[in-house]
Amino acid sequence: DSFPEDYFAMFLEDTFLIRSVDKSLLQSAEEIIAEKRADSIAMFWGGPEQFEKTTEFDSNFLEYPQNMNYRVNVQPQIITKNYFFKYMKPGITMRDYEVNNITSARNNGATLLCAKKPIAPWVNVLRHGVFNNKIIENLEKSNGKSFAWNDWQVIEKEDEETVYSYKQWNAKR
Repeated sequence: DSFPEDYFAMFLEDTFLIRSVDKSLLQSAEEIIAEKRADSIAMFWGGPEQFEKTTEFDSNFLEYPQNMNYRVNVQPQIITKNYFFKYMKPGITMRDYEVNNITSARNNGATLLCAKKPIAPWVNVLRHGVFNNKIIENLEKSNGKSFAWNDWQVIEKEDEETVYSYKQWNAKR
């Protein structure tokens, strides 16, 4: 809370970039946030349920519905400090921040956006303190085409070694 800006980019250490950042879209997203026309803009889409329920915001961005789950989440995003601290309370973890606010953030009036194409495509390599095996399961199901629910979420050959190097990783609790 000590830095002077009214917003920040949140990109947790368990998510890795898998493509170049679209600098033009990032700049547009930052302008929307700075102008207070949105409370959060995802760097990449949420799950298929959320993405399929979006509505048009403008020529580059879609708006998430008010009644969707995970209107508070830890995915990479540009987020206002006000929105973040409305739900992040002292003593809670980032996981609590996301999970404990599923119900309370529905219909909260906040404007949450995602770009029509990814701003910063990422993969969630670690999940609950271990390697995210869904990556491998989805790659096998799609014959190596995608690690998730859409064609954008593809691990390039040069990134495979890095992603898979975390396969045996385990957080010390």
